[in-house]
Amino acid sequence: MPRFYFDISAGADIDDVTDEEGEELEGLNAARIVAVRLSGEILRDYPDRFWSTGNWNCTVRDENRLILFVLHFYAQETAALVPSGAR
Repeated sequence: MPRFYFDISAGADIDDVTDEEGEELEGLNAARIVAVRLSGEILRDYPDRFWSTGNWNCTVRDENRLILFVLHFYAQETAALVPSGAR
């Protein structure tokens, strides 16, 4: 079975996490599912960190360390959150 690696990069405020171990999975579809589940767990467990950086990525690599796909998470506050005197 192929091995996939799931790296997390979260901007300047938080250290990146490089997956050195990887996980053996059935194939690309299984890696996609794991990436989405992992991302959901991170968002659930660390919501304040997400809002402090405003964006982060989950990069999935194959056993040759080639990037297969990247999940991007990005938040942008709108003008509705800016105090009226600051506009």
